[in-house]
This record gives sequence, C-alpha cells and structure tokens, in this order.
Amino acid sequence: MAASNSENDMKLSDFKILTFDCYGTLVDWFGGVASFVRALLARRNRRDVDPLELVAAWERIQRRLIEPPYRRYGKILEASLCEALARHGLAPEGDEARAFAASMGDWPPFPEVPDALRRA
Repeated sequence: MAASNSENDMKLSDFKILTFDCYGTLVDWFGGVASFVRALLARRNRRDVDPLELVAAWERIQRRLIEPPYRRYGKILEASLCEALARHGLAPEGDEARAFAASMGDWPPFPEVPDALRRA
C-alpha cells in the first residue's frame, strides 16, 4: 500500500493495531467514581457530605499520587480514597478502599462507545 499524503486518505482498515486511552475517554471514569462515592455516603447515611466535593478532593489527591514513584493504580485508588475520606472527617470502613479499587472494572463505558468499538 502506498503511503497516504493526507490524513483524509487514511482508513481504519489501514491499521493493524489501535490503542485507546480508556478511563475518561472510553470509560465514564467520573461517573464510576461518583457512583461509588454516592453509594458509600448513602450506606453511612452521611447527607452532610457533598459527594461531588468528596469526588473533587479525591481527584486532586489521586492525580498527586499518580506521580513518581509509580505504583499500581489500584493502590493509588485505595490510598486516594482513604485520604479524601480523611479530609472530610471520615475513615474507610471494612474493605471499602479495596472495594473502590476493584470497582474500576465495573465503571461503565460512555453510551456511544460500545457501538463505536463494534464499528471499528
């Protein structure tokens, strides 16, 4: 196949491998986190804590923890949840931090993603 002179000439079939940024692009990362936090606060009957404020605090913390030294993202999720809860006067109960990390696999894709991937 001859090299294309224009991006407009490129076809998906020209590629053997495609990679995607998954969380926040294909997967509703924010929705998954917010859903977990809402459920956690509901189980504790903590209406005094704004779930979106807790998610915002969590996001800032996890972005800081992503920096080197590198570690598994599941461990970052656990540590960042614990720190975000502490900033709101809460502590993880039972295996909540581990459950939060495990919930990443259940975060839903954005609605248009499954069909777009099938077409690809």
